[in-house]
Amino acid sequence: MATRTRKIQVVVSEVEMEKFKQYAESKGVAMSEILRDYVKSLVASSERRLLD
Repeated sequence: MATRTRKIQVVVSEVEMEKFKQYAESKGVAMSEILRDYVKSLVASSERRLLD
């Protein structure tokens, strides 16, 4: 696993934040973990397209 050394700041509305927080809580996962997994999936998808 790569060492986490970088930070991303995202600005969202109060409603978006609350809905995201509720989603994370319903899944029993930290919001940061959801975002990290999403970034990983974007990178993997992009890499697959480059190989095709």
